Amino acid sequence: METSSHIDAQQYLRIFWKRKSLWLLPPVVILCTVAIGVNLMPPVYEASATIQYDDRPNLTRQLQELTGMGNQGGRSDELAQQRTMDMIATLKSRQFLEGVVRTLRLNEDPGAVEEGRKIHEKRPEIAAEEATMQVLVMRLRQRLSVEPTGYTVFRVVVRDNYPENAQLLAKWVSQLFVDQTRGGFTNQIRVAGDFSTEEMAGYEKKLRASEDALRSFQETMLGRQLASNPVGEKSRDQARSLIRQAAEEMSDFARQRAAIAPAARLSDKVEAALIHSGNLPALSDQLNRAEVDLGVQLLDKPQSDVAVVAQKDRVGNARQQVYDALTAAAAVRFPNATPTEQADMRDFYYAMLQEGSVRARHDRLQTYLTEYERNFRESPRAQLELDRLRQEVDNNRKLLEAFRSQSISSQISQKVDATSLGVKVNILDPPTRPITPVSPDKPRMFLFALILGPLLGFGAVFMSEYMDTSYRNVEEIEAELGVPVVGTMPRPSPGRGAIAAKHHRWVPITVSAAVAVTVVFFALKLTVLPELGMARQSARATDPGAAAQPRH
Repeated sequence: METSSHIDAQQYLRIFWKRKSLWLLPPVVILCTVAIGVNLMPPVYEASATIQYDDRPNLTRQLQELTGMGNQGGRSDELAQQRTMDMIATLKSRQFLEGVVRTLRLNEDPGAVEEGRKIHEKRPEIAAEEATMQVLVMRLRQRLSVEPTGYTVFRVVVRDNYPENAQLLAKWVSQLFVDQTRGGFTNQIRVAGDFSTEEMAGYEKKLRASEDALRSFQETMLGRQLASNPVGEKSRDQARSLIRQAAEEMSDFARQRAAIAPAARLSDKVEAALIHSGNLPALSDQLNRAEVDLGVQLLDKPQSDVAVVAQKDRVGNARQQVYDALTAAAAVRFPNATPTEQADMRDFYYAMLQEGSVRARHDRLQTYLTEYERNFRESPRAQLELDRLRQEVDNNRKLLEAFRSQSISSQISQKVDATSLGVKVNILDPPTRPITPVSPDKPRMFLFALILGPLLGFGAVFMSEYMDTSYRNVEEIEAELGVPVVGTMPRPSPGRGAIAAKHHRWVPITVSAAVAVTVVFFALKLTVLPELGMARQSARATDPGAAAQPRH
């Protein structure tokens, strides 16, 4: 025999009616619990102050660029968000909140002092005053928030267990922020101006020193460039060739002297006397200069050039004059010598003077070539040094101009800050004393209890019915045992005896106890203990403005 597990609406109603006490238990208990809980929770009041914070001065673009205030971009969400983050960072900083605590004398509250003393007893390394300050700063930071309400308008919100505390905290947090921002901006301008003035003097000296070093190096390089050196990139190979030719000529003259020397039978003393006699020294110098000039001209001119040919003629004339002077000097100095001996002496010294003139040409060309090669090797280093000195001068000049601009900017900013054109930090709407607390939200919590209680009751009934293993009808017994039921007898109705009275007694007891506790709690709160509830964590604030006013 097949049975159906379908349950109709009437059966549901019978189930809920049968377990009505279990269904009513959660709503009653939850409502009582919420009623007591919301009255145990300390009230939280909210006070707020509206601040205008616009760090963009009302200046022209030129003045903004001059004062360094024109690089803040347009009015974008990112800039507003950045300002909000800056305000939050400032308002929640330890230094700022410690100033608020000391201004309102929160650290003198007996409860806060006692809490700090207890922390000191647990952790002796922390002084009691420091522990009190840390606790107050931490709680104040948690109750403080900043909400942007516009591009330059912000709302500073403070929450506290006492309405007068919330008002005082919002008032002095906003006032101290305005004073600190104005004073900090002015002090920043002044410090920047003083720093720029000090640095200007130092960089003026650095600029003069770097300019002098550059000028000295340039004069040194210019002196090298102006030095007469006919050897260059194009004449370098020609100079080397002329030097080799001069060396060969000197070798030829040396061989001539060596061939003539045995026949001349000369001594050093005789040599010195002959060479320095008469006008031979002057003629020898003239020959040397002519040879040097010929070597210089041959660096960039061919042998057939008119100037080279003329110079060769001058060299030949100089040699002829030296030859004639040596002939006359030999006859005068050695009158007893035979004509052949006089000719040998003349030819010996003539070869020696010619070798000397060629050596003068060789040495001069070698000097020019060596100087060119040295300058060529040193040219990259010199250029690098020149670039370094120029860069140093440019850097010092730019830094000097930057500090000079900063000094001018600071002077203008100080004057602008003293007017209405400066940075705007004002309190647009001072805080007022809150009337009603923002927490706990009693209507919302009671609405939540009214919704959650029946849901939990329905769930309890469903779980109780689902976990019930008793048989509800004959069909369930036959389906479970697999045999037909021959007969049944009616369920005896519960009487009013002891067993019936004890059935489900815990449900009404629980409901009654919850209601009784709630009634007692409200009776005590309204009569004997009006302040019954959780301990408030707020320290009492003292208005310094009111304390400074004389009493009449």
